[in-house]
Amino acid sequence: SYRESQTAISGLGRRVGQLDAGQTENAEYQGTKPDQSPHPTATRLVLPSSSSKGSLHRRGFNKIILLGTSGKDPEIRQISEDRKFAKFSLATSYVFKDKEGNLLEKTDWHSISCFGRTAETAEKTVKKGYRVLVEGKLRYSEYTNKNGVDIQRTEIIADSIVSIKSPKQILLENSEGYRAEESSMREKDIDLLQDQEHRS
Repeated sequence: SYRESQTAISGLGRRVGQLDAGQTENAEYQGTKPDQSPHPTATRLVLPSSSSKGSLHRRGFNKIILLGTSGKDPEIRQISEDRKFAKFSLATSYVFKDKEGNLLEKTDWHSISCFGRTAETAEKTVKKGYRVLVEGKLRYSEYTNKNGVDIQRTEIIADSIVSIKSPKQILLENSEGYRAEESSMREKDIDLLQDQEHRS
C-alpha cells in the first residue's frame, strides 16, 4: 500500500546532513518521525561528538540517494557460482523555468549497478516503470575495450534498493551485518565484472 511504501522509504534513513569539522565517522542514520517533518521521506543524520583522527571531514563521504522511475527491467548476469549482477536505468526529473518564464521538465538518467543480494532484490522487485528508491555511492571507472578505446563510465553502486511496488525487502537490507558482508563482497564482484568486460 502507499502507507507501507512511505514507511519503508522513511525507515531507510540515509540522507546526508551537513557535517561539522569536529564530528567523526561514527555516524548513526535515523529516519525522521512523520510528526517531525512535513515530508514523509525526510531523514536526518545524527553524529556523536568525538575527536577521532579518522574523521569524516578528512576522509570524505560518498553517499547518494535517488528516487525515480526504472527505465527497463534489470539486466541480470551471473558473475560467479553464487553471485549475481543486475543493472538498470533510473530516471529522475525536475522542473525549472526558462528565460521566458515557461515551466520545463528535465529528466536525468542514471546507471544503477547491483551486486549479490541487492542484485537478487532488483531481479525480483524492479520492473520497467516502477518507482524505485536507491541508496548507494557514485563510482567513476575507466577501462580499455577490445578495440583499444578508453571508455569512461559513471554509475551508482547500489547498497540497497526499495521498489515502491514491493517494499518488504527493506527489513533485510537495513541489517548492519548484511551491509558489512555485501560491502566486502561487492568490491570483489566489481573486479571480477571488470575482468570479464575487458576480455569481451
